[in-house]
Amino acid sequence: MPEEKSFWETIMPIDRTYNRDTEAWYFEQRCKKAIECLEKNYMKGYYAPDRKSAFATVMELIPPGSVIGYGDSVTLHQIGVIAELRTSKYNFIDPWEPGVSSEESMERRRKALTADVFLSGANAVTLDGKLIYIDGIGNRVAGLLFGPKKVIIAAGANKIVSDAENGIKRVKEIAAPLNAKRHTFRNPCGVTGFCNNCRGELKMCRQIVIIDGEHPGIYPETHTHVVMVGESLGF
Repeated sequence: MPEEKSFWETIMPIDRTYNRDTEAWYFEQRCKKAIECLEKNYMKGYYAPDRKSAFATVMELIPPGSVIGYGDSVTLHQIGVIAELRTSKYNFIDPWEPGVSSEESMERRRKALTADVFLSGANAVTLDGKLIYIDGIGNRVAGLLFGPKKVIIAAGANKIVSDAENGIKRVKEIAAPLNAKRHTFRNPCGVTGFCNNCRGELKMCRQIVIIDGEHPGIYPETHTHVVMVGESLGF
């Protein structure tokens, strides 16, 4: 009978450096749990282990010939979707096309609300199947809620939180300061990195939306499609 190893002997072979496989396993479990609960709320979920497969999944979900709009998303840029849509092969309404005036950008944001397909990232995805958003002017949340025939969302595993309360907290403590810095806004969180519950003109957290599922009788097919990616993406 083999001699039983002590506790210390069993843990000695562990690789004590960073292990991507361990992180990938953890992200996968959380993504699949979130997807399970999103589907209970009548939204369709997809698991993509990396950004390459996320790109393929998002593009496969866009019907050929669709008019495509989107809410600004670092994640969609990171997985390569925006670069692809900016080629001449697509009917893409791009409010943030380089060189576009602020007036034209606003007009395109309005047009995006009646597109066939609306693309977005997410501020937070909860383990009980909710999507959390906080907007500055509301064009993104408007497109997610009503207008486009199909909504496609891509979110990294780092966006997963336990519940809506922690989702809102995540936005104010992580997403808002990083996005303020990205946009070079001189509001408090863009300067200090911390939420100050500000009230100034450049306040980013103005509309809070919690999507707690879809109405299954309204749309002939699933309206909201959520691609969960087993990587840390976006803010």
